[in-house]
Amino acid sequence: MLPPPSSNRSPTLHSPTVQRLLVLLSTFVLGSLGWYVGESLGYFTAFALSMVGTGAGVYFGRQLARRWGL
Repeated sequence: MLPPPSSNRSPTLHSPTVQRLLVLLSTFVLGSLGWYVGESLGYFTAFALSMVGTGAGVYFGRQLARRWGL
């Protein structure tokens, strides 16, 4: 059984939901960029560069959220 919601407010700019959304978008963009760059060299290279891009997306997304004060 789920607990009742605490309130019906929408997420504000300073909520963790917005920070997670920013990290999600940055991981998607940088992971896709890594795949695109490594695709011409083979599937394993594309996969490896995609994982590097995803990790970089998490790092830079969190740094950007901290810089913006989210």
